[in-house]
Amino acid sequence: MVDAADLKHMFEIDPDILRAPRRDNSAYLETIARMRKAALDAEIALGGSVYIFRQEIEESDGNYIIKTEFRRVGE
Repeated sequence: MVDAADLKHMFEIDPDILRAPRRDNSAYLETIARMRKAALDAEIALGGSVYIFRQEIEESDGNYIIKTEFRRVGE
C-alpha cells in the first residue's frame, strides 16, 4: 500500500540534477510534479491503493528518461 509519505519519498527531486551546472531543470521539475499528480489520479481511477514502480535512466547525452508504472495493489 502506498501512502502520502511513500509518495513523497518516491518522487523526491534528485539533488544531483538540481546541482548540475548550466542546466535548465524546469522540464525535470515539471515531470516530477506531473508524476505526483498521476499517482493520486491512479489511486482514484483504480479505486484504492496503487503499486508504483519508477525507473530513472540517464542517457549518455545527459537527458533523463523516467518510466512510471501504476498497478492496483494485489495485481
